[in-house]
Parts: sequence; C-alpha cells; structure tokens
Amino acid sequence: MKKIFIVLFLVLISNFLGCGVARMSEASTNNKLMMKLSVGMSHDTVLSIMGMPNKREVYGDVEYLFYVTEYPAHSSNDEFTPLFLKNGVLMGWGRNYYDDVKKYRIDSDIKISK
Repeated sequence: MKKIFIVLFLVLISNFLGCGVARMSEASTNNKLMMKLSVGMSHDTVLSIMGMPNKREVYGDVEYLFYVTEYPAHSSNDEFTPLFLKNGVLMGWGRNYYDDVKKYRIDSDIKISK
C-alpha cells in the first residue's frame, strides 16, 4: 500500500514539473516571437507569427489575443500579454492597452446606468 502512494506521488510530481517546464518554454518562445511583431500588421500576419492564442476576447471591432509570456507569474493576469487589434490591424500589445479598454467599458456602463 505504501508503494502505491509513493508511485502516485511521484507521478503527480513529475506531471506538475513537466507542465511547468512546458509553460516556461512556451512563455520564452512567445517573448521571442513578439519581437517580430510591428504595429500595422494584419490579423493573419500576427497569427502566422504567433500561432493560435491561449485566450481571445472581442469587443465590437476590437480584438485581444492573449499569449503566455511569463511563467511563473504573480497572478493569472500577469501570465499573459494581450495583443490589441482594431479592425483586424495590430495596434499594439501590453497590459495598458487592455486595461484602458476595460476601464472605458466600465465608465461607459456607469454613465449609461445613471
């Protein structure tokens, strides 16, 4: 019985470490790929460089593609870097772009509800 617990523990630890190494490698690769991006690139060009995003959000003509760029991170938000596209064109990337749009949406919701 004790051997079964030891084996299960070792399997769990190896899976945990393996996932961490893979996520760290993905973050490193994405950071290198982001160096190839430039403002004005088309949506298709961005995807051909970066590959499929880990997450995606769309607000009308604004789209955010999220890629893992930091692992381990202090929070789940710190783990991802958003790429900001408007009308299918890359406008920039980084947390500031995303936070500004979220703030604008919250402010708009507050003004509408008055």
